[in-house]
Amino acid sequence: MPTPMVVLEPRPDKLKARPEPMDKPKVGKPRRILRAIGWLVAAALLWCGWAGYALYDLANALDREDAVALARRIDWVAVRDGLREDLRATSAAPGAAAMSDRAVDTLAGTRSVVHLLRNARFTDTGWETAASAAASGRPERGFQWFRIRYVFFSGGPFALRVDIRPDSDSVRQPLVMLMRWSADWRLERVFLPSDSRFGTAPPPQRQAAAAAPAQPGAPPAPAPASGPAELKAILYEEDATDPNGKSYTGTVTWRTVQAPPAQGQPAEPEVRAEIDMPGRPLKMTVAIRRNADRNLPASHIVDVKIEVPADSTTGGIQEVPGIMMKTDEDARSIALSGVSVKVSPDFYMIGLSAADDNVRLNVDMLRQRPWFDVPIRYNNAKRAILSFQKGNAGAKAIEAALASWSNAAANAAKK
Repeated sequence: MPTPMVVLEPRPDKLKARPEPMDKPKVGKPRRILRAIGWLVAAALLWCGWAGYALYDLANALDREDAVALARRIDWVAVRDGLREDLRATSAAPGAAAMSDRAVDTLAGTRSVVHLLRNARFTDTGWETAASAAASGRPERGFQWFRIRYVFFSGGPFALRVDIRPDSDSVRQPLVMLMRWSADWRLERVFLPSDSRFGTAPPPQRQAAAAAPAQPGAPPAPAPASGPAELKAILYEEDATDPNGKSYTGTVTWRTVQAPPAQGQPAEPEVRAEIDMPGRPLKMTVAIRRNADRNLPASHIVDVKIEVPADSTTGGIQEVPGIMMKTDEDARSIALSGVSVKVSPDFYMIGLSAADDNVRLNVDMLRQRPWFDVPIRYNNAKRAILSFQKGNAGAKAIEAALASWSNAAANAAKK
């Protein structure tokens, strides 16, 4: 009898992976594509949100007239230069009267630009300014969102265009605001409507003269006086008997002189405002110059010299804590960043801050704000503020000096 054969078959390996069907799709690559698209969409939404927040922040700054926020969101130099260029081009159009430099500077002033961006109210001579708004009696309103026609990126993701419908019966094209991104969103250009034609209507005096019939034998109406207006200075003092205090009116004269050169440095211009208050009496000289001393942590130096008669009831000057600037005669002033040092009873030296942000803000206010305030504390403990006007003469002197100081600083940095 044959011996039976026992055959041992191998046990199947349960851990061995079964082959997958050939037709099962792979899902790795589509998921990566969808994930990348999701990140791109999120980045685009964040970018648009950043631009929208910048526009919202600018609108709030216009409503509050917050100088710090406006300086953060507006490149004032570029905006004002662009408006001046547009105004000169507009006044050069056929049938338009050429605008004077003073009229152009008024429309390109800080308060006027704020009113332009808020309301876009255009007239025959430009747009609504602080003075025209007060004369019209219309209440102040903030940035008018309902006037926005269009908001989107222009020419790429780094330029945001905002079209605003003007408040005018004659101007139909939009006012265009262009914000650019350079580390943050800032307003860099304001384009006037293409159909704006300022200066085409005669001034009200000429209209009235043309409408009034000429009387036989009557002398011709005198022409309006021309020439620069007198620059004004006002001294406000506390008075225990009058809650409104006392005020004295005087004059201010601007001039530019060559300051004595520092050791090893060429002479540089110094801007001086000479104030005379004959009714007090009191005289003050405010001199602004660039700081060339590298050991002194200041960008500019403001020297304040005060002359008070020995028999003055004030007892002399105890303190001049700083220097301030404001947008008009009745506005609230903002102090220039700096430190005041009492050199003598009638001489104070104010060093403006050398920090980059403070330098930029100080220079912007020196350029754009048309009024200075000098707070004073007398020896009799009473306080006073001497306000004086920059005017066209002061604005030109400061602008020319700032350009010269900038060149001098650049040349000194190369050495």
